Amino acid sequence: SEDTLSYAAEARLSKFDVHLPRQDDTPLDLAISPAQIAVTGTLATALPENIRINGFDVVLAGYGLAAEDIDVELRPGAEANFARFSVTRFSHRDEPSFLAPLRLEGHVERRNTAFALDAQGTAADGRAKFNVNGRIEANGQSGRADFTLPTLSFQPDGLQPADLAPALVNLEKVAGTAQVDATATWGPDGVDGEADIGISDMDFTSSGIRIEGAQGTLHLSDLVPLTAPGDQIFRIDLIDAGLPIRNAQAQFGLVTPPGGTPVLKIADASGEVLGGLVRIRDWTFDPLAEQQQVTISVDGLQLAKLFETIDIEGLSGKGTISGSVPIVLSSDGVAVAKGSLEAKDDGALSFRSQEANQVLSQSGEQVDLMMRALKDFRYDELSLTLDKPMQGDAALTISMLGHNPDVLDGYPFQFNITLSGDLEPILAAIAKGRRLSSELLQRSLRLR
Repeated sequence: SEDTLSYAAEARLSKFDVHLPRQDDTPLDLAISPAQIAVTGTLATALPENIRINGFDVVLAGYGLAAEDIDVELRPGAEANFARFSVTRFSHRDEPSFLAPLRLEGHVERRNTAFALDAQGTAADGRAKFNVNGRIEANGQSGRADFTLPTLSFQPDGLQPADLAPALVNLEKVAGTAQVDATATWGPDGVDGEADIGISDMDFTSSGIRIEGAQGTLHLSDLVPLTAPGDQIFRIDLIDAGLPIRNAQAQFGLVTPPGGTPVLKIADASGEVLGGLVRIRDWTFDPLAEQQQVTISVDGLQLAKLFETIDIEGLSGKGTISGSVPIVLSSDGVAVAKGSLEAKDDGALSFRSQEANQVLSQSGEQVDLMMRALKDFRYDELSLTLDKPMQGDAALTISMLGHNPDVLDGYPFQFNITLSGDLEPILAAIAKGRRLSSELLQRSLRLR
């Protein structure tokens, strides 16, 4: 009888390309490799009972994304288990790669006029697991997918971020936890979505900078283009690039100009350094710009710690200074244009340099008097001006009004002194911070 008749057919599908136009956006171009197709069923039903499509690849041209060795089993007449699928390798082929190879498998169920997706995946040789759930309208023109990456634990001798995203290879000795939740949507108007990326108690080293105790959650309100509201807050216990910054905090957002690449909008960033507080406000950081200009405000920086860092022989002091330092960052180095700091209260400064005394010993009575006064100078007014060209030596000018109680019965002196010293510990730390931020952003935000 008719219902006992069955059929089976096999075919090999040749390689072909698919061009999918999108409204107000560039089209998606897919390259699909050859596949083996097997169809089985009975003459009693209009639809086949089973369709298998095995061993094919799909490459998303222009984005460097590839799904390889895909197996799909369709049961057109079924509600539950309408389809099962597996992807042996899903990866990002561009350099640097933002996505290490993933393995994915799952099933699809028919629900009224839509299909429900439930899938599980692994990465880093099974050390990281994730879930994907979604809904696809029957016409295939719109849908939604929810991606959840449960809490990951990083250890210096175990799982590292570069195992999941090779572009993060500069993050070394990472310890801490991270979690990712994302939602992608698509329809006639294009692709969009949102994501939350959280880190907790994160320690790592990158480009010679040691980071300890980083924590925060980045909320991406849009994935295309990448956008984050301006109320993102991250905190870091320690940033050590040779000049330790403690208890750092930043409030920022992420915007993508039309046709451009993402930039950071830093509303406020601060940290404790040299006993004082440094702060940056209202700064736009573009990782692709040739130069970055930023003004750092300084409040309550301790002279004793500053002079210890500058390391000029015989120079020490006590008291605090505040002001601002305009900085230009580029691949050529760091420049400072008339950084200005001044003391709000009185303090002391001491300059006891045997080398300076020898050089200036024949310079006359006035110079000798000056050197004597500077051995224990109690200042009432003090200001520092810092200048450094992009290429060349830095100059620190100290202007002060005060006295030495043991010189001329405490008669007041006015000094203007210009010193050239080793400012590289501070300037190198700033330059390293710039390189770190630029490298991470350029690598992480490469995907269009």
